[in-house]
Amino acid sequence: MIDWFAQKGVETIIVNQMGGSPYKALQNHGMKLLYAGDKRIEIGDVVQKYEADELAALTDAQMQVIIAKHEKSHTHKH
Repeated sequence: MIDWFAQKGVETIIVNQMGGSPYKALQNHGMKLLYAGDKRIEIGDVVQKYEADELAALTDAQMQVIIAKHEKSHTHKH
C-alpha cells in the first residue's frame, strides 16, 4: 500500500497507530508523518485539524511508542 501511495505522489500520512514495518517503508519513501492522537477520531475532525495545521509531525522516539502500543494491541501472531 505504501508503494502505491508513493507512486501516487503522497507526501504526508496521518496516523494514530502503526506497526514497525509500515513505518520503515514510509521512512524509505521520505513521507512526512503526522499524528492524529491515540483516541478515536472522526475523519472530518482529522481533516479540520490538518487544514488548521494542528497535527504534530512525529519524531522517531514518538513513533517507537506508537509502534509498541500498536504491536501490543494485536491479538494475532505475525
